Amino acid sequence: MRDRDPLTDKYFVNPDETLAAREKLGQLKGRFAWAFEDTERRERLCRIYNDLFNATRPRRFDGSHLKLPGFSRCFVLHPHQLDSVWRIVQSGNTGLFHVVGAGKTAVCVIASMELRRLGFVNKPCHVVPNHMLAQYTAEFVRLYPNASC
Repeated sequence: MRDRDPLTDKYFVNPDETLAAREKLGQLKGRFAWAFEDTERRERLCRIYNDLFNATRPRRFDGSHLKLPGFSRCFVLHPHQLDSVWRIVQSGNTGLFHVVGAGKTAVCVIASMELRRLGFVNKPCHVVPNHMLAQYTAEFVRLYPNASC
C-alpha cells in the first residue's frame, strides 16, 4: 500500500497497511484453497471461468491466397512463409523468430515487394550488415529476377 506525501507529492510505502493487506490476502487464499484441492473440481471451475471470461484469442494469418506478381516461379514458398508475408502486410510490425534456415530473408524481401506493390510503402529499406550484403542481394535477385532495385 502506498500513501501520498502532501508536501512533496511523492508516494511512499505504508508498511502497516501493506502488512494488513498481505495478511488479508493470505486469509482469502486459505479460505478458497478447498476449491482447487480436488483435480476434477479444479478442471470444472477452470472450464467455467474460461468459457465465461476468456473472450480473446490470437489472430491467425493465412497467406495461402497470395499471388505475388513478379515473383520467381522457380521458387516455391512454404506455407509458414506465406503466412508471415500476410502477417507483415496486415499488421505492419512483425517479428520473425523462425529458426536458422527457415526463410526469414525471403519473407523480408517478399513482404517488402508486396507492400510496395499494394502501395503501402514507396521505397522499402532493408538494413543489412556488410558481411551479409552479397547474400541478401543474391536472395533478392533470385526471388525477383525482373525487379529493378
